[in-house]
Amino acid sequence: MNDVVRAEGFADAHARIAFVGLSQGAIVALDAVASGRWRIGALVSFAGLLPPQQTSSASRDTPVLLVHGERDTTIPATASTLAAAQLGAAGFKVELDIEPGVGHTISSSGAERALTFLKQTIA
Repeated sequence: MNDVVRAEGFADAHARIAFVGLSQGAIVALDAVASGRWRIGALVSFAGLLPPQQTSSASRDTPVLLVHGERDTTIPATASTLAAAQLGAAGFKVELDIEPGVGHTISSSGAERALTFLKQTIA
């Protein structure tokens, strides 16, 4: 990631970086921010989870949006509910959107929600 960030001209502009991931990508992004390794402008997690771990407050300025389908049978929506609680307890600003009738995917309404969130949070 550091090489990509440098190559794309964001080495001194981490506030303009957003991590957006689905499933495993969301898990990796959540870990990167919750561990304090990455301080970025925003994080959007679709159908992800945050393993029980020590959550660092070092990245708590990173706003987080968790979007999860209520009917997800791959990673239950409760995983995002638990992640929201864990991040919130560490001082993160977290928004949680559990989508009725949606499975393990990015719905069009979830994508719209993420776009709105990113427009509001990325300078």
